[in-house]
Amino acid sequence: MAIIGTKEHHVDPRLANIAKEDTKRWYQKPNLRALYLILIPSALGVEWTSGFDSSMMNSLQAVAAWVEYFDNPTEGRLGLLNAMYSLGAL
Repeated sequence: MAIIGTKEHHVDPRLANIAKEDTKRWYQKPNLRALYLILIPSALGVEWTSGFDSSMMNSLQAVAAWVEYFDNPTEGRLGLLNAMYSLGAL
C-alpha cells in the first residue's frame, strides 16, 4: 500500500511479496543490464532526431513563404511552433 497525495493505492499482495523477496540489485541481473543497454541508444536516437528537427525549424523561419503562410508569427507563436515536435515526445 502506498499513499500518494490524499489517495491510498493498494498493491496486489503477490506482487508485494515478489518485490520483497527480490534481494538482487538491477545490475546483478543480466537481463536488466541488457535491457538498459538497449534503451540507451534508443533514448539517444530521440535526442539526435530532435536536433535535426530543431535546426530544420530554425532554418524554415528564414523562408519568406513559411513566414507568410504562418501570418508573420509573434515570438510566443514561434516558440510554440518550435516546441510542438518535442512536446509530442512527452
